[in-house]
Amino acid sequence: LKAQAAGAAKIARSILEEHDISANCVIAVEGSAALLQELLSTLKQDQFEHAAFLIINDQEKLHLGAICGPFAQSNKLMAGHLLQSLAPIAGGKGGGKSDMARGAAPEITKFSALKKSALNKLS
Repeated sequence: LKAQAAGAAKIARSILEEHDISANCVIAVEGSAALLQELLSTLKQDQFEHAAFLIINDQEKLHLGAICGPFAQSNKLMAGHLLQSLAPIAGGKGGGKSDMARGAAPEITKFSALKKSALNKLS
């Protein structure tokens, strides 16, 4: 399990390097639930200032995450609210605090629709 987590951490880092995390972003990729956790942890460690919505498709369900740094929160973006408003698009639910939230959704066919809605919300 530790090796799997280490692998996920490495994958998370390379995914973040491919995205512009100097602003609000949506990261939608295939992977495992462990990858979602690593992406959230890495953004937190990096003291991410903005808002990010994460959608990880493991082929069985969508693992969802939201993180809102201080700058995003000062602009009224709250992770828990983001998750509660976006998860239902794919039949899911979730919640959390203003800085970090998690959830899941069963309808993997709604992956693209969810990504599009998240981009609209964060743009």
